[in-house]
Amino acid sequence: MFRNKNLSVPIVDDCRLTRRFYEMHIKKFGVKVQADENGKQAVDLFRSGTSFNLNIKDQDMPVMDGLEATKQLRGMGVNCRIDGVTSISSQDESSLAKCKVSWCR
Repeated sequence: MFRNKNLSVPIVDDCRLTRRFYEMHIKKFGVKVQADENGKQAVDLFRSGTSFNLNIKDQDMPVMDGLEATKQLRGMGVNCRIDGVTSISSQDESSLAKCKVSWCR
């Protein structure tokens, strides 16, 4: 099984259960995980000098949502892959389309 302790992944979601789910599965591969509750914490993490290889974040969070956090991280030169996760239902097509376009930038 692939293992790499040099990889670092922040998981940013306001739902503790969701954070624990991703953390549990990612740690199986020996990857360092930082769990945060909102986008501001992820931005502050990078500002403190922490680098990461992948960023997994929710779209809709208090304090700073995933879209704004992504814009700020990209503006600071973060070029790692950022995967957005959300629980938007297919009934809310306009929000889903907006999310897809924003995450791709």
